[in-house]
Amino acid sequence: MIKLKLFFTFLFVFLVGCIAGAMFVSQAFTGIHAKAPSGVQKWQYFCAGTGQPPDSRRTQRFLNKFGASGWEAYLVTSRNVHCFKRPAR
Repeated sequence: MIKLKLFFTFLFVFLVGCIAGAMFVSQAFTGIHAKAPSGVQKWQYFCAGTGQPPDSRRTQRFLNKFGASGWEAYLVTSRNVHCFKRPAR
């Protein structure tokens, strides 16, 4: 009898935990697919590597070319990959 009560107690706690976890996950990830409110800036992103050292003339020309086209550098990785963003058109 005690084992049966213990079993149902654990089953109840398990089910309550599953329901609470599902509710938390649905609340936590609701914003991922939500549309941006009106008036919020949307961006285009582009990442590329030059294959050259960061201080080379080729890298400088590459960065200047994107800057002149309206791209803003926002990330440079340790492997010399440059990421840019600009307002979406």
